[in-house]
Amino acid sequence: MNELALNPSHDIELNASGTGIARILGDGFRPQAKRVKQAVLCLLRTNEGEAFTDGSHGVPWFEKILTLSETHLDLAQRILEEKIRALEGVRRIKTMELKTDGRNLSGSIAVECEDGSVAEADF
Repeated sequence: MNELALNPSHDIELNASGTGIARILGDGFRPQAKRVKQAVLCLLRTNEGEAFTDGSHGVPWFEKILTLSETHLDLAQRILEEKIRALEGVRRIKTMELKTDGRNLSGSIAVECEDGSVAEADF
């Protein structure tokens, strides 16, 4: 994975001198976790079919998940887990928790990366 780093507002981040584009570099303790975390969050923010280069990338939010009742969060979780496990660098999903207030869906996830590091994110 050789990915561009995104800043907190999801724009491409510039390097420290502001003269170029920053890449995701792992630190000594979690070399792959930063990349996987960004990949998971980008996947969750993309509707399936939205990416013109790969129609299968993204989550079927409108087609399958947002039409489910609150009692079927387990089905939504299975769909999300299947999409996340297919990402490069993901070994397994350690934990995933979904919450809803009747209108909004949110959650948290911990993913074990192929190098053994753990990527955690809230969405």
